[in-house]
Amino acid sequence: MPPDHLLDKGQKTARYFTKTECNSWRLKTHQEYWQDCPHRQYQTEVCLSLDKLRLMRLERKNKSEAVERKQCIDLLEAMLNLDEAERITPIGILTHPFIAKGQKRSK
Repeated sequence: MPPDHLLDKGQKTARYFTKTECNSWRLKTHQEYWQDCPHRQYQTEVCLSLDKLRLMRLERKNKSEAVERKQCIDLLEAMLNLDEAERITPIGILTHPFIAKGQKRSK
């Protein structure tokens, strides 16, 4: 869940979240979302999360690919962090192991 202070500022927050009696946000249920959604005909059920991708074991015999997958997912999560104070910086991206691997350091 994104922090409440970010949801309070969001232009489309009410499309996906509902304010509770405690004055915090919760994700709309599937039914609430589609009831209010103007694009009902585009309803889909499948959504692959990064957490589910992390659990997939496509690289059964290749340990370096497993490490690369973990680094890639870690980088994506850092880039997609909704809180800009916690989001990875451009320099952080360039020096992240997934991007920086194989690059020779200049002195």
